[in-house]
Amino acid sequence: MADYMKDGVDQIEVVAQKVIKKHFNKLANIKVGYRFTDKLKQSKGRVIHADVKKVPGIWQSFIDKDLILIVAEDDWNKSDGRTREAMIHEGFCQIYLEPKPVGDGYPKQIGKDLYQLSNGEKVQGIRVAKEAEEELSDYKISIVAYDERVISKNVQAYGCWKQSQKGLKQTFVQTRMFKNESLKMAN
Repeated sequence: MADYMKDGVDQIEVVAQKVIKKHFNKLANIKVGYRFTDKLKQSKGRVIHADVKKVPGIWQSFIDKDLILIVAEDDWNKSDGRTREAMIHEGFCQIYLEPKPVGDGYPKQIGKDLYQLSNGEKVQGIRVAKEAEEELSDYKISIVAYDERVISKNVQAYGCWKQSQKGLKQTFVQTRMFKNESLKMAN
């Protein structure tokens, strides 16, 4: 089981805010927590440098976050600034935001002058409940599978920064099978 660490996560947050500002404006109002883990995650033979987890509804009232971005500490420490940005970008590419329908039945009255918000939180008073509901995210958050779309978005933004991508780039350049693709990937 992986060990999760809080120490030094402010480094991740600084880089993540830069990536959000540059590529993911919609994530600006999403509450993201950051953690280091002691080892890299692998999925289907691919190394996952940054993994995003959605915080289940019941836990949101305890930790006040929508998502947790988990980065391997040893990999982070070996990386330069651009590679760190690429790692965070790769994680954020897995996030899909779907606009919530307006209203959606919240806040719901569950008692005399007691209202439940869409995140499960309970507040006193209709005015307070309506204001609090407006402050909540306007998006339904989903995590998509790590697939070619995630990889292609990341390569378009940061080029071939992973070892596996560098090998693929070399193959394209050497074979010249895909002239346009090899030119794009070479940049």
